[in-house]
Amino acid sequence: MTTQTNWILRFEGYHPFHRAEAFFEGERKKVVFCSDYNELMGISKNKRLQVYYIKKDLERISKKSFKILKNKKKVYSYMKLVTKNNNNLINFIEDTIFKINLLSNEELAKRYEKMMQMFEILVCSYDFSRPEYAEKTGIKIKEHLLSKGITKNDLNKIFEILTITQKYILLDYEEIDWLTLIQDMKNISSHNKIIHRLKMHQKKYGWIGTSEQKKKWSLDYYKKIFTKDIKMSEKELKKRIKINKNKKQELKKKQSILISKFGINRKVKYLLYIIRELAHIRITTRFIWVKSSFLMREIFKEISKRTGVDNKYLEWYNTKEIKDLLVYSKKVDLKKIKERNNYAFIIRDNKLEFYEGEKKVKQLESKEITKKDYSNITEIKGNPANLGYAIGKVKIIYPFSKNQQQEIDKMKKGQVLVTSMTRPHLIMAMKKSAGIITDEGGITSHAAIVSRELNIPCIIGTKIATKVFKDNDLVEVDANKGIVKLLKKEK
Repeated sequence: MTTQTNWILRFEGYHPFHRAEAFFEGERKKVVFCSDYNELMGISKNKRLQVYYIKKDLERISKKSFKILKNKKKVYSYMKLVTKNNNNLINFIEDTIFKINLLSNEELAKRYEKMMQMFEILVCSYDFSRPEYAEKTGIKIKEHLLSKGITKNDLNKIFEILTITQKYILLDYEEIDWLTLIQDMKNISSHNKIIHRLKMHQKKYGWIGTSEQKKKWSLDYYKKIFTKDIKMSEKELKKRIKINKNKKQELKKKQSILISKFGINRKVKYLLYIIRELAHIRITTRFIWVKSSFLMREIFKEISKRTGVDNKYLEWYNTKEIKDLLVYSKKVDLKKIKERNNYAFIIRDNKLEFYEGEKKVKQLESKEITKKDYSNITEIKGNPANLGYAIGKVKIIYPFSKNQQQEIDKMKKGQVLVTSMTRPHLIMAMKKSAGIITDEGGITSHAAIVSRELNIPCIIGTKIATKVFKDNDLVEVDANKGIVKLLKKEK
């Protein structure tokens, strides 16, 4: 039997029941080779899911990770599977929405089941870019760089440059499109033409804001940014567009010069390539996760229309229950659905145990999890993701906050963003921040990638930042050393 101290919290956020079921079913079935955990636990209270991994599993995977990453056949097979599944998932959901009025209930049930199977692969493929897989590889790369005469003072900066993905991410394309929109509208006085362009941009990118089940970025959201950005000079706009369009080419040149200058060997060049590719796949998969969840709202609306079940409850049906509802008109008791505001999954010995209801979940949590006191901690450590130094007041944005957009809007420029892990919809908070601190994440994480794109000091993998710090605490962020110090506690 697992003791309490063996569980390690790895991520948390809002996850409706159907999504959590896909994750734990995929882990149990080991749909991706990196789903290699003997024990796994998720506890959700009031729709806030916390996922715990067992310490010995993380240590075991960390030890063998370097050997796995050196297996080119396995790694390339993984990349091919994930890329194909990501594309197929979005295409299949969009095709289902397009044909939805022509589908019988039985056909829609089969399609829903296939979507959930693809979603299992999507959420479980995330495992391969978790910190324990990249940590040992990062150490090996740094050891090689030191052996080439790179000083300890320069090590983190050079490592950072060499591991930045060479590929554009969705946020890059959104930024270029937005700046081009501003440039095009500079000499346009027609209000209707401006609104039309803003609507087009919102249609293309507004879904990014739906991460964690929030509403998509509204037209008013874009109007507010437009009012500010239209004041940019032509010169500044051209400069920013040019920088954004050319930055990856410039990055490739920098990486090539460093590799040549220090004589980095073929094996390490391969490892650097894999780290960059995993980073790109991870953030792309996160966007696919967000977009697929956004598109699934249309599927739930249709099922609601056909069955009379409110679509806000359909997200708390499991896959079999959706099939039974569509094919046999069998509804799940509303009391049972509401109990799933509190639920838990545990994988042990390849068996999936499920608990639902506040009482059972509280009993499980009391049995498995030890509460810790963080009130006397004044300094924490993590891993540098983007180097730099900052002092500022803390702004915590929890992944399970009900009004995250309000929290983002309230955030002041120059504050230090503290969160469990960054998500795509937090991009505006990240842009405002003087520094970024996360509980989770490794060198392939969203926070690492975006902080480098924005050139903001960032420390990842602190594990406890959101538990130690409070809003308006004054902190020092030394991302060169990976240290955050509490300078003054908010009263």
